[in-house]
Amino acid sequence: MKAKLHRVAIVVKDLDKSIEQYAKLTGATFHKTGDAVAKQAGAIVAAAWDAGIELVMPFPGSDHPTAVELEQFLETRGEGPVAIGMVCDDMERSVEIAGDLGMPQLRPKYVFSQKELEDEFGGVFSRFEEIVLNSTGKLGYTMALNTLEEIEPAPGSKAKNDLLRNRVRDWWKALERADFDAVVDYLHDDVEWHVVGLGNILPGGGVVRGKNTVRTEMLPNLYAGLYQTDSVKFDITAIVAEDPMVFMSFVMNARTNSGKDWKDVNYVSTIKFEGGKIKTIHEFPDTLKAKNVHFPDFEG
Repeated sequence: MKAKLHRVAIVVKDLDKSIEQYAKLTGATFHKTGDAVAKQAGAIVAAAWDAGIELVMPFPGSDHPTAVELEQFLETRGEGPVAIGMVCDDMERSVEIAGDLGMPQLRPKYVFSQKELEDEFGGVFSRFEEIVLNSTGKLGYTMALNTLEEIEPAPGSKAKNDLLRNRVRDWWKALERADFDAVVDYLHDDVEWHVVGLGNILPGGGVVRGKNTVRTEMLPNLYAGLYQTDSVKFDITAIVAEDPMVFMSFVMNARTNSGKDWKDVNYVSTIKFEGGKIKTIHEFPDTLKAKNVHFPDFEG
């Protein structure tokens, strides 16, 4: 059983005003829910799914338990984070574990029809189910467990470009924290990773082929073989998506395993997606610096 953070819910007094404020802060687009969510959850919600933010306002005059709790929260603590949503791959098992930890299911499961998902969830999901846990006493906030199925945006659409850009950001964050299993989850089975300009030094002419080879050879032997992984920091300086391509420039800082500083090194990468996965990577490093720092004895 695995679960990961999907969104943070923020309770607000004025939903429209908050949408305007958070849209300016994040650049995200918020989708406002309607009667279906209000009836089941006792609240009006506006969510920016790609930003992981959910704005929640208690439904005016409602005696729904959630509306009452949100009103009490606003009266005693004011606006602010009130809950988190977690995506889990096994809802029943997650609820069972939460119950064993003293956080039982608080409300009946929320389930929405396809029409409700299209009308109130921005057409992002083909399935959205939620169970709210009685977790406030244990965690200090409410936790919701979700089972989701997202609809792939239309090719070439702004939504698709945003999706690809965010996937690359998340992929690079996984590499920064040296979560190699997460890194390869983003890759196509037949991925090709080209390190351009170092083909006469690196194994395979600077090309790594296949997701399994990336996981078993490139990441542990080349990447972790060169760098102290807990010292690695990436700063993405520009990222542009034009389905199916993503173009990224970034700066890398790290400490090498030989005790040298890999400082403010510029890279450019082009990434091509196929079937929702990364199929081709062309990475353009500072080849002169790479040779001087990593391969000082190489001649050729």
